[in-house]
Parts: sequence; C-alpha cells; structure tokens
Amino acid sequence: MGPGKDRRIRLVIQEIQEPGSRNPQFRVIAYPRRACMREDPAVFSSREELLKKLREVIPGIDYRSMASADSSTQIVFARELELTDEQLAQLGLTREA
Repeated sequence: MGPGKDRRIRLVIQEIQEPGSRNPQFRVIAYPRRACMREDPAVFSSREELLKKLREVIPGIDYRSMASADSSTQIVFARELELTDEQLAQLGLTREA
C-alpha cells in the first residue's frame, strides 16, 4: 500500500431539508471508516458554515463545487480525496473533534 493510498477517502455531503424547516442542514460522511472516526456524520447548519470549513481542508473549493438540492435529501458533493486524520478532525468527523 503506497503512502497516499491509506489516506484516500470518499467524502459525501448530503443536503437535508427537514419537514417544516426553512433551512437545510448539511451532513458530511466519509468512508471507508478509520479508527479515529466517530460513528455519526458531521452536521452543518448552513451552506456557508460548511463551505468555510471545507475551504480550510480542500483548497480551491467553492459553492460551484456543490450541487443544489431540489428534493428533501440530495447528495450535493461526492469526491474521492486524500485526507489526513487532522483534516477529518477539521471537518468534525473524528471522535476528538
């Protein structure tokens, strides 16, 4: 296994519109799971909050990188990336986050 292969992860972001809610939430999921990762996804209350955090981890990402949901739940971002455990922590995906 090469040095980058063990850091490869699939990052998926779902936009969730709860019934009766005016503002969507964004759920961030990463797999395959690593030992440091928590069981539940990280949840962001706004697209702006999510983008701010993503920009810290993935240089060059912007709102155009994510689709807009047109249903109650939609995947708005899915990409295979090489992320360190520290970057996963920045996204709120580790137990220590």
